[in-house]
Amino acid sequence: MRAITILFFVGSLGLAILAAGAAAGFVVNTTRSLPPGLYRPSSAPVQVGGHVSWCPPDRPPFREAKARGYLASGTFCPGRFVRMLKRVAAVAGDRIDIDADGVRVNAVLWPLSAPRAADLAGRPLAVYPVAHFTVAPGDLFLMGVTANSWDGRYYGPVSQEQIRRIVAPFFTW
Repeated sequence: MRAITILFFVGSLGLAILAAGAAAGFVVNTTRSLPPGLYRPSSAPVQVGGHVSWCPPDRPPFREAKARGYLASGTFCPGRFVRMLKRVAAVAGDRIDIDADGVRVNAVLWPLSAPRAADLAGRPLAVYPVAHFTVAPGDLFLMGVTANSWDGRYYGPVSQEQIRRIVAPFFTW
């Protein structure tokens, strides 16, 4: 009986800590796009190399991603999308080139960015159809940090209006 009481107390304490963290704007990442862990709100401006929590726009690539299970359903974003976490790879004025080798931002190859022909279930992946472009004012180009991330190489730039908060790693593993 004592073990159950301790387990209940520890579980309740853990839930209370998670709820307090969520209320304070902390975000938990469990995806492959960024290192898993806890990300804290940041007052830093949107900048290359920074991390953002954002709502996917209700566009065909995101609806397909949700149907395939890349994105969970949620209630925080329009279109019943879950918020995503990504790293800012490029901002307005930066040049993007996407080819078989990967994504180049201003001629510098982004690590682990070679587009995959198929997802982990063997389904074909469509690369963003515009292979060479300059990020427009008000847009961002977002990337993950792993080869298996579903990121800008597949859906292209997104509007800064989609950003819900700037975050920074607090505790990752």
